[in-house]
Amino acid sequence: LDCQSAVQSLPNEEQVQNELGTKTFLNYEVTARRWQLALELARKVFPQDIGLFDQVDCLQDGMGIDIAGHEFAEPLYQTDTVHQQLGEETCSLLNEDLANLGIDAALPEHIEKNGLPPDKLPKHLIFLLGVSLRYLDIAREQPHLQAYYKMGLLGLKRMLDTYFIYQEEGEWHIDLDRSKSVYDFSQYDLT
Repeated sequence: LDCQSAVQSLPNEEQVQNELGTKTFLNYEVTARRWQLALELARKVFPQDIGLFDQVDCLQDGMGIDIAGHEFAEPLYQTDTVHQQLGEETCSLLNEDLANLGIDAALPEHIEKNGLPPDKLPKHLIFLLGVSLRYLDIAREQPHLQAYYKMGLLGLKRMLDTYFIYQEEGEWHIDLDRSKSVYDFSQYDLT
């Protein structure tokens, strides 16, 4: 994981955040560079379905929906109650995946209420699939990146469990018709 942040929330002092709130800054150049790394991995794993990854707009689908939604949802689970119920170690390992579950659970209703094109749902999942592949590649055996590694594993597990991604005759494939089942599964996991 490179040292340049794709997202920065300021201020980062909890007391100041509680009193004044925060602003989140998104860095498109970093996200675009990381998306290119994800595309390289996707070409190896999903060569027949690489066209689906090429349809993802890194700015709109990546930053505008996935990353912004993730950052919006992340603080929702950083509460004393959640930490007491799950424990500090579990929270630190699941923090990133909980944020993804938050956006996955809210996105279908958000798209419907705001009249966004329905193709945003599968494009979000394709972006998330690429991000998960990248995290598995770079975060494995990196102790300081375990929350990202777990996020990648859990995201892929939901996609496997719902047959959004599947293997047939030794080749990996994506079934966009299973998009809704991933969102339903995410809502179930969240509750």
